[in-house]
Order: sequence, then structure tokens, then C-alpha cells
Amino acid sequence: MRSILFLIILMVSFQVNKAQFIATPKVTPMHKFFQQYADSTVIIEYQNEGNEPTKYRLICKKEGLINAFIYEPIDTSWKLISKIKSQTPKELWQELAAKKVLFQYMPADINIFFQASKISQKKANLAWKSIQKLSLWKLVDDSSFGIGCNGRTTGDALEGKPNIIHLITKDNIKTLIYQYPEFYEKRCPGNENRQKIIALNNFFSLEFEKFKDDETR
Repeated sequence: MRSILFLIILMVSFQVNKAQFIATPKVTPMHKFFQQYADSTVIIEYQNEGNEPTKYRLICKKEGLINAFIYEPIDTSWKLISKIKSQTPKELWQELAAKKVLFQYMPADINIFFQASKISQKKANLAWKSIQKLSLWKLVDDSSFGIGCNGRTTGDALEGKPNIIHLITKDNIKTLIYQYPEFYEKRCPGNENRQKIIALNNFFSLEFEKFKDDETR
């Protein structure tokens, strides 16, 4: 009984705090995995609107070979669990529901949600060459030059999530965060850091396949 109560409380806590959990970029076991096993990795973090879990696209280099991956925590079996609620003992269903809800909100790792990208090897190699030209490891983000134009916001009511980039080497994991880079580049153009992050995001969106939940919208 205590186990059930704990799981229910934990599930409710996750539901209440999901936005906070997702909103703060974190170094996950997936990041540490690539720090250990790849020479250099670029990860774009996609925070969703509402309470949906965070997704990632990433590309890495190891011993001259380039590989691309996608992390998309979509639990396709949840509908099957939901359908049996009326036919399942309450205690059993609560246990199942708690486990299923928490599973996709766990920090990103090498698990069933982690998949090789469908991008071809030729495109992956070209992608890495294009990324190298951006000199990403030399960039700074909003924490250095401020949000908006010269550190001042425009007062516009803006919606959306920040652009988040993780740069990983054997020695370091560097996270760059940009608030509304496309909007502010139009308002006050010329920030090379924003321009390169916009180019990187556009490149990933163009070369990588769509996320599954984007295809259904």
C-alpha cells in the first residue's frame, strides 16, 4: 500500500512539476554517454509546449566516422494501457499508470526512445563539415550578451521555447541557450552568435527526418 501511495504521489508531483523539469536544460546520461564514447558531439534540445517531454537530435564524430541519432520519448503503448482501465483492478492499474507516466519523463538515456537517424551516411558527413564551418565551440549565448537587443527585450509578447545547443567533447559539455534568436535577429540584426545558431537549427530541421509527433500534426 505504501508503494502504491508513493508512486501516486510521485506521479502527481511529476505532473505538477513537468514544466519546470523540462524548462531547465540538464546534462543527462545520454550526454555523458557521448562524452565517454565519442570524440565530439553536437546535440540540439527541443523543448515542447505544455508538458510533453523533451526531444533531441544529435550528430557525433568518432575515429573519423560520423553518426546521427534522434531521441524522442513517445510511449506508443500508453493507449493500450488506457483502454484496459475499466477492466483492470484499481491497484494494478494505478501501478501501471504511475510507471508509464514516469518512464518517458526520465532523463534522456540510451534506451528504447533512442534511435539512429534515417539520415544517409553521405548527408551525415556533409552535415558535419557544414557544422565545423560554424565554429560552434567559439560561440557565446544570451548569458554573455543578454537577451534581446543589446541586453534589452523589446516588450513584445513572445511565445515558444529557447534554442538549446549542447556541445560535447571528452573534456567538456558546453550548453548554449538563446531566447527567440530568429525574432531578435530580425529586430536587431548582426549578432554572429545568433546567426550561427539559427543556421544550425535550420540545417538540422532540413537534414534530419521529422519527429513522429510532428508528422501527426
